[in-house]
Amino acid sequence: LIPIFNVEPVLTNIQFVFVVLATVLIAIGGYIINDIYDVETDKINKPKKVWLSDSNSIKRSFIFYRTLSIIGVLLGIFVSIIQVKFTHSLLFILPVILLQLYAFKLKKVLIIGNVLVSILVAYSVLILMFFETNILILHNDNSQNLGYVIWVLTIFAFGINLLREIVKDAEDSIGDKVIGAESIPIRFGKRITHLILKGIAIVLMAVIVIICLVIYREQPLLVFYLVFAVVLALLLFVFQLNKVKKIADYSKLSALLKIIMLVGILAVFMIKPI
Repeated sequence: LIPIFNVEPVLTNIQFVFVVLATVLIAIGGYIINDIYDVETDKINKPKKVWLSDSNSIKRSFIFYRTLSIIGVLLGIFVSIIQVKFTHSLLFILPVILLQLYAFKLKKVLIIGNVLVSILVAYSVLILMFFETNILILHNDNSQNLGYVIWVLTIFAFGINLLREIVKDAEDSIGDKVIGAESIPIRFGKRITHLILKGIAIVLMAVIVIICLVIYREQPLLVFYLVFAVVLALLLFVFQLNKVKKIADYSKLSALLKIIMLVGILAVFMIKPI
């Protein structure tokens, strides 16, 4: 997107790769530590998919988690030092701490865990803006346009992941009850959970339509794609909620949201400067 919008990059190609790699490694570490703390609930919710079967596999996973997280943080610190932006090291240290807190404690706390993970997913898109200061400083039309794109992707990543987090809570509600976790499905039940999911989906659809009408109305191909590929897919998600009969149906909704996430991100290939 940076060359397409004719914005002067701050990071070199290798520095860009290091920042992306650091983000990916920290995210993988987050998935691993989450699986480690989820062993007991996974034995109940999805016994056939539990890959941490004994203490040795858990120990190896801890080592793998620490290794990936440390490499990710060191890569981030390395780029921060090269760019003489020493405080940017915190951009990589903080997610590791928050992912650990989430897996250990916050995941079991009502709403907070859902919002935290969704923020971190959105943050993985936003983190590059802190380094690419030419995007943050909206000193010309090109950088401002690119700034809009990044923020749109960030909002989309947050919204779609929040939907998926709540759907996953519904899918895992049986095991979560056993360990004393509190989630929206456990606290409020199926009807209220579905109303919340529909509300978030409708807000997300409205935001996409407004963006199409206000910002990208002169890019018909992009508008067509967003409306017919993303908005209609979200509408399908809303209708599929009405067909949920059993816990297993939520896994299908979760898979649908993964597809919507991918389809939404692919829209970047159609975006042009306004």
